[in-house]
Amino acid sequence: MLDPFGIVFHPFPALVNHSCQPNCIVRFDLNGLAERLVPRYGSISIQSLRDIPQNEEITISYIDASFPFAQRQTQLRDRYYFTCNCSLCAQKEETVNDRLESKSVAGQPPVSPVGDNTQTAELQAQAERTFYDVQSKPGIETTQIPHLRSALQSLASTSIWPVHRYPFPQLRQQLALALLERQDFSGALVHFAILYRIVDPLYHAVTFHPVRMSHAWTFWNITFYCASEQQDERERYMLAMLSFHVVDELFKDMQKHNFHQGEMERMVVRAYEGVREGNPLWQSYERSKDKNSELALAWLDARIRQTLESERVSTS
Repeated sequence: MLDPFGIVFHPFPALVNHSCQPNCIVRFDLNGLAERLVPRYGSISIQSLRDIPQNEEITISYIDASFPFAQRQTQLRDRYYFTCNCSLCAQKEETVNDRLESKSVAGQPPVSPVGDNTQTAELQAQAERTFYDVQSKPGIETTQIPHLRSALQSLASTSIWPVHRYPFPQLRQQLALALLERQDFSGALVHFAILYRIVDPLYHAVTFHPVRMSHAWTFWNITFYCASEQQDERERYMLAMLSFHVVDELFKDMQKHNFHQGEMERMVVRAYEGVREGNPLWQSYERSKDKNSELALAWLDARIRQTLESERVSTS
């Protein structure tokens, strides 16, 4: 799920070890000095996710750390030939990454891990096959929409599969991107909204994590477009307020964390300045920013609930 992707051969970043709870991320869009010296090669940068105390090891994640314990261990063993003993892996299957929830009894503890339930494990295996099959066929995602919907429905049919647990988010993102490719912007909007409002905050505590920023940026583009195309006056207003809130939060995050000027930051600045200067509704948003944001997010959350209820997905 990390964006942007890149491959760099460099002796210093190669020394950075892995953790499923890293204190740094890798970026490939902060060119700086490298752009002036060797523009044809690009660059690699290590950016901290939090304050790092003296003598704490710098770490990054080699894989998608939102995967459950077993999948993370398998990927690291097969691709990098080691067993991870980081703080997240030390908790094994007792984290949000692995947990399945029961909706039958209030306060009931998490049910057994997937591997302890043959039927549930098979459903996950089928959904995983769909995920990797679609991933291996770039360019024809729109033809896979029925398969993606079927995989999501099979996980939802368990009634214990939370919306944030692998491979739900991965399949949902594939479906959202396929709907975008088919120009079904309204359909894609609610799926990116689920990632933006529910999934990403669970896995990435810092708002400037590249996954959160990437999803928020895509979500802003969809809301901005849908607002311009919406015929219903109230829906258009809510979408406009929502798009203002999202780009405003992105811009404030950049200022708060003193970001370097990478490609993501440049796009956000252009978008922020564009809506401030070119959209007449921006003044309405700014006059009651908190109230408008609250109304727009409540409207969005109602759409999310409606979608998840129709899918019969656990949000525990």
